Amino acid sequence: MKITLKEIKRNQRQCVDWYHRVIGMPISIYITWILLRLNFTANQATTLMIIFGFISCGFFMVGSRWADLIGLIVLQFWGIMDVVDGEIARNRKLCSLTGMYFDKVSHYLVHPFILFSLSVGLFRRFDNTFYIYGGVIASYSYILLEIIYDVKASIYLLQLCKEGKNQTGAKGFGTPRYQPVPFWLKALKFYLLQPGVLVIVSVVLLVDLFVGELVLIKIKFNLMALLIISYAINYTLSFIRSIYNIVLNREIDNEYSLFFTVEKNN
Repeated sequence: MKITLKEIKRNQRQCVDWYHRVIGMPISIYITWILLRLNFTANQATTLMIIFGFISCGFFMVGSRWADLIGLIVLQFWGIMDVVDGEIARNRKLCSLTGMYFDKVSHYLVHPFILFSLSVGLFRRFDNTFYIYGGVIASYSYILLEIIYDVKASIYLLQLCKEGKNQTGAKGFGTPRYQPVPFWLKALKFYLLQPGVLVIVSVVLLVDLFVGELVLIKIKFNLMALLIISYAINYTLSFIRSIYNIVLNREIDNEYSLFFTVEKNN
């Protein structure tokens, strides 16, 4: 039985970020429809996403504005394919932990390499090794932040298994008290996390392509260079702050008590 566009749209996730809701999902249904007809699996779509990511990074490393434009276009397909693999899995009713794991690994492969490849392109354009250092620090700090969150999840799982909550009628995630998120924190998360990084990088690349270097008080500066440096600084500070909260403020213990509850057996 052929899956229709209407069915694909009906099976799309509802609670997603605005980038995928406004840009990604309206396009992804057509790509999903084509790949389903070509008998693609979700993991094959994820592999295609990785390929798009590396191709875009390859263009970014060339160091020319028109190569950046091609890389930017390919990068949008990378972002859209992050929706497509999930849509294929849902429409084939083959959602699995293995697929989720592969999708997570694909992000480890591509996300940090985007920032590094952009720094290589800046180096080739301006012959300044400072940009390479900035790209390495930004990429490495990004990976460390991802590792922190994944290690937290693994600690939760180990503790759940240790306490036997997977066998004694656990509720799993509890319902925490609602706490409004301030605007500045939402803006910071958008700046530091995907798909915010994808949006910001895309906008900066377009400015760099059509406007070029900006001038402020007779000082020329490249917006992409400033963005890479800002990510190097902020990812590093975010990593240090996360370690501080986890180790000194016992963030893991507090979150575990807040989110995980167990029904006591009578």
